[in-house]
Amino acid sequence: MNSSELFEMLLANSVCRTELRRDRDAFARKHLLKEEAICFVNQLDLEELETQATALINKRYSECLSYIPNTLKANSDLKKEFLQFAVDNWPTGHKRHRLDAVQFLFHLKQKKLALDMFELYWNQFQLQKKPISIKLYRAINGKRRILLMRRKGSFCKYYWRSFP
Repeated sequence: MNSSELFEMLLANSVCRTELRRDRDAFARKHLLKEEAICFVNQLDLEELETQATALINKRYSECLSYIPNTLKANSDLKKEFLQFAVDNWPTGHKRHRLDAVQFLFHLKQKKLALDMFELYWNQFQLQKKPISIKLYRAINGKRRILLMRRKGSFCKYYWRSFP
């Protein structure tokens, strides 16, 4: 593991940061670090590392919320849930913010917290390459809905209708 991979791991994983704070030598042995990486770890300012990790998680949180505004309105405060979610999930790639939002919605669903299923289905559709998708679901207000999503090239549209 080179220095940049190690730094990425430390930013993404609070458990690794805690292990490093507890005992740098044990951390190096556990992760089988080579001399270059051990020197890197010994030079790290752990307070600054924690500050950078917190800033990245806060940025992820605000980016994620831009994809799920209705779910945010339906819940009083999602920050604590996001912090728990972010410990184990760190998406990569150019669509990582939308992927983060989808994975966070699944996390909320698993915890049985309120979420807008439209936001889940629409964000999932945006990540996939399917030309069309149809979903039946209950909206946050309890009404049954049908959602039709279509893709033509890079342009996506959706239509929905409520049922009594």
